[in-house]
Amino acid sequence: MKHQVFYDKKTRILRLSFIGKVEIGELQELVHKLNSIPGEYKLYTLVNLTEMKMPNWDRQTRETLASGLNQEDYPRVAIVGASPVIRMLARMFTPFLNRKQAIAFFETEEEATAWLKLL
Repeated sequence: MKHQVFYDKKTRILRLSFIGKVEIGELQELVHKLNSIPGEYKLYTLVNLTEMKMPNWDRQTRETLASGLNQEDYPRVAIVGASPVIRMLARMFTPFLNRKQAIAFFETEEEATAWLKLL
């Protein structure tokens, strides 16, 4: 899988990087991998979208992502490199997802990391 998931022990941040186009099979593999990570490693999550191609996800793909992950496992999520369209969609749908976590958008990983460390 070209997308990356790793836990940075130094910063205590779970890092996800999407590279290129995200296919349904890759997304299913990623969800499985994330669900196998212990909860204490998911407190601070940084999602990097700077190298991701704009997704054209169908309904099945969106449902895989939405239903496959327990959002309560990710109380603080920083997203880097989201396009204006991704930001708008996230802001529109987040209130309806019954989420209790904080989600914020940033231009750089440094800004995102600083925000995650503010706790």
